[in-house]
Amino acid sequence: ELRRELSIWGYGLRSTMLFDDAIAFQLTVNTAECRSSAVRGLLEELKTELQAFHKTLGARQQLCSPFEVVARWAIDGPAAGLPLVFLGGHRAVKDFVERHPALPCSVVSDCRKRGDYSYGKSVPFESFAVINAIYRTKPIQLTRLRAFMARHADNVKAVLNYDPNTQVVAGEASYFECHEEKRELALQLHDLLSPGRACSQARHSARALIAAALLVAYPSWLRPAPRRERGTFAALALLALLA
Repeated sequence: ELRRELSIWGYGLRSTMLFDDAIAFQLTVNTAECRSSAVRGLLEELKTELQAFHKTLGARQQLCSPFEVVARWAIDGPAAGLPLVFLGGHRAVKDFVERHPALPCSVVSDCRKRGDYSYGKSVPFESFAVINAIYRTKPIQLTRLRAFMARHADNVKAVLNYDPNTQVVAGEASYFECHEEKRELALQLHDLLSPGRACSQARHSARALIAAALLVAYPSWLRPAPRRERGTFAALALLALLA
């Protein structure tokens, strides 16, 4: 039962999240504290399985990053046209910024290697969107967040929050509720919006042609005709709908 629940979580089968390659690491980061050798073995086994799955994704590995939701949210959501400011400069954020050079992204972090700005400095944008990219479990992290938001209260026009335990502002968007963005990523991950899509489009075109032909022929249904002929037209119509 434990393995089943961890697998559902690890493969991103919950509706609130995507598969994240960092989960494999998270599963085993504190295994030294686990007193059960059976549980430790299970976690190590699942970690190996998740890492192997991630490797099989090839070029689609980037779709597993939870921050890919940001790109969809920024293009079609309330942040459209706004510079994006990430609060928290860990490696996954930097990878996202490098993958999307067309998006105007800046990173706020007290790590000099990863941050364009520190929490103590003002961001030089009149209007921008904020992505809270980390879980804030320490008092100092919450203090930095609140100070930053207070300093830029008139400039922040939209917020996407990745921390389910902290509210940045009222009315914010939550990563755990971005179902449409995740649905699009899941479709891409499962190859439904990639080259195989052409076959699906061809099928839709064929259906449209059949339906058009039947509509053109429809007036002939109104003329007296043998029952067999009428039955043939009805069968063709049904096939067109089911194709």
